[in-house]
Amino acid sequence: MKKLIYIFILIMAAQGIQAQKYQPVSIGVGKGLNYGGMGVSVGFAPVKRFEMFALAGHNGIEYAYGGGANVYLLMTKKRKYRPNLKAFYGYTTFIDEESVVDYNKTYYGFTVGIGNEFRFGKNKHYGLDFDILFPLKSDEYKSAVSALRNDPVTLFSENFPPVTLSFALHVDFGKRLMGKGKKTKDAPAPAEAPKEAVLSFR
Repeated sequence: MKKLIYIFILIMAAQGIQAQKYQPVSIGVGKGLNYGGMGVSVGFAPVKRFEMFALAGHNGIEYAYGGGANVYLLMTKKRKYRPNLKAFYGYTTFIDEESVVDYNKTYYGFTVGIGNEFRFGKNKHYGLDFDILFPLKSDEYKSAVSALRNDPVTLFSENFPPVTLSFALHVDFGKRLMGKGKKTKDAPAPAEAPKEAVLSFR
């Protein structure tokens, strides 16, 4: 399964290598696995259609972090709807049971998903994100669940949803950070000094 995730990320990266004009930096605030529970995501787009991001937040139990990539299927300055594919590594679930303290922790793994951005504002710098995510169970989590199910004393009920949703508000402001401002006109070249007249007598 991990090999499939790696291949998926490589395919996403290959699809994104199109060097055109783009907004290189974005910040989002939201709720969901790709925001560490409740937190922020900071993205950087080295080329058009491809974005790398880091995430950090709090899942109700402890702080969580991670990172991944997005590939935008449709992306133009005037387009209000921008669907995308995403894959990232981060928190997928946690166990918080009083009777199983040894296994109480946040569990990390890979998640893939379908993203939906709805842009607004004069230059479409602002967006509302609605993502459908498919978290994958890590080997560590599977081992913990197996141990808890085999424990005759522990009453454990697994709560690992196959599909989750995330919501966020984000803003792109990379061009301003990169210092792209108005072009200044070149200063006119200084006028040449008039040449002195030379009289010659023969």
